Amino acid sequence: MDNLVKMKERINFDSQRKELLQEANNMSSRDITLDLAESGSLDRSGQKLNEYIAVGQESLNELFSQRERLKGVQRKVLDILNYLGISNRIIKMVEQRDSIDKWIVYIGMFIVTALIFALWYFYKRSK
Repeated sequence: MDNLVKMKERINFDSQRKELLQEANNMSSRDITLDLAESGSLDRSGQKLNEYIAVGQESLNELFSQRERLKGVQRKVLDILNYLGISNRIIKMVEQRDSIDKWIVYIGMFIVTALIFALWYFYKRSK
């Protein structure tokens, strides 16, 4: 009888052990599934963060290149403005010279007209 009780206890112990191990296995597989899901989610989040960082770096590089291009454009504009400043002075000098030349031509035309009139007057008087 003693053996029977021990055997019953042993069977109870084994069945309880199996149940506990099954629960532990089920819990661990659930935990593993949750851990895998969490790990996958963290991996995807990490990939997204890396993409965002890459986009940010690319945008920053584009801004630097635009800055360099704008500096070049600014230099060209300043060169053109300096050239136009010189051109404006030259244009003013040419306009001033043009007005002086215009007066020289008018005075020359008046003198030639006066000479022609004087010659005509003296030629007609001498006849």
